[in-house]
Amino acid sequence: MRKSTANRRSTPKQPGSARSKDEISLREEEYKRLNAELEAKTAKLVEEAEAVIAQDYSVVSDTKQSLLSKIDSDDLLEWDEDALSTRRPRSNLKKSNKSYQSDAEGDIFVTETRDEVYRNAIEKLQNQSYDENETIEDVMPEAAGQMGSEAQIRFLKAKAKAMQEELDILTEECSNKKEENTELASKLKTCEEELSRSKKSLSSHEATVRKLNRIIEESSATSERLNQELSSLKSEYDQLTRSQKKMNSEQGAVEIRLRRALEEVEKYKSEINRAKSARKESTEADKRRMNELTAENRKLEKQKNELMIGFKKQMKLIDILKRQKMHLEAARMLAFTEEEFVKALDWEG
Repeated sequence: MRKSTANRRSTPKQPGSARSKDEISLREEEYKRLNAELEAKTAKLVEEAEAVIAQDYSVVSDTKQSLLSKIDSDDLLEWDEDALSTRRPRSNLKKSNKSYQSDAEGDIFVTETRDEVYRNAIEKLQNQSYDENETIEDVMPEAAGQMGSEAQIRFLKAKAKAMQEELDILTEECSNKKEENTELASKLKTCEEELSRSKKSLSSHEATVRKLNRIIEESSATSERLNQELSSLKSEYDQLTRSQKKMNSEQGAVEIRLRRALEEVEKYKSEINRAKSARKESTEADKRRMNELTAENRKLEKQKNELMIGFKKQMKLIDILKRQKMHLEAARMLAFTEEEFVKALDWEG
């Protein structure tokens, strides 16, 4: 009975197992799709970051070439210490150096190149001695040769101011590129962290999928075994049903024989009564006939008792079969209740 109950309990699990397999496959495909999207976004951000770094490096290289070309032909007039200390390019360069020293590792090469260009330019302006006439000839146009010293100084200061403005513009562009690069690096780091979390989640879900597949395989094996047990129990039940039908038919035959025997008993009783009424007139032969009838009656009574004993045994067997039938019906009801309980457990899982 327990085997049949367990079999009925496990039999409806097969559609649920198929559904769980489909859900697991769909989840796995969804996680793979999300992982591919994250990898594509990460690759795109890496390409953008590399493009920004390359663009920043190109801007710095162009700035370096422009500065070097202008330093060689620019005014190297000896300025006094106050003018040199208050000169804006130097302070801007120092600020630029300080800000560039706190950048991310991806900007180190560009920062060092920029600082080196500025440092070389400042050292070249501060330490190298120039001949005043040669400097004026290199920087000043021929038409400015007739200018006075104050006009030449104003001209040189205007030219230095224009160069300073150009340098400030380039510095601001480099700073903007640096900020964009930092932002892209932050986005790249965020995407990498998200990708790492997704990979961990994917590995966890893959482990869960493997575990569920193993559970499904075990459930399938158990279901197959219980199906075999159910088949054997069904064959046993069919055999018991056939036996019960056979016993019912035999019981009918016994009842028919019993009725016939009772009819014969009644017949013989009537004959005995007739014989008793005619006993006074009977002869010794009648007495022998009476004895024969009595013996035959006893024989019939004995047969009747034997038939009654067989009938009682048949009734006991019928009662046993009815009890077995009741047990089978109770087992079916219990299996239905357990099946609902198992479905509830599967739904909660």
